[in-house]
Amino acid sequence: MSPLPTFTARIAAEDLATLAEVASLRFPLRAAESRRLERMRTLLAAATELGQTLNQYTHCALVNCQGSHGVGSVHEHGERFMAALAHYAELTREVAAEYRHHVDGAPSPLLLAALEPSARLEVA
Repeated sequence: MSPLPTFTARIAAEDLATLAEVASLRFPLRAAESRRLERMRTLLAAATELGQTLNQYTHCALVNCQGSHGVGSVHEHGERFMAALAHYAELTREVAAEYRHHVDGAPSPLLLAALEPSARLEVA
């Protein structure tokens, strides 16, 4: 048996709570809303991949556990699952950190950054 790669994955409940709120956010500026949609779609695609790899790993382990050795490798499926989990956990932290201030009621740097420089108000 070859040594398995080392993965570390941590998903904080606070990050999941933030993302639940971000899923319902709507930004009035097109650029900020497009960015939110892009980030959430990326995160949800990673969640889908995570679910699929867990299902494949579980199915392969179940087949091998019941005595009929399948053609799939439980170790390979486990490695794919851990890679998907690590990727999802990383994206969860990133997206939650990026949008946390919107949920907590702080000023919105994303909305300000989305404004074109010519559209900003300047006072002389």
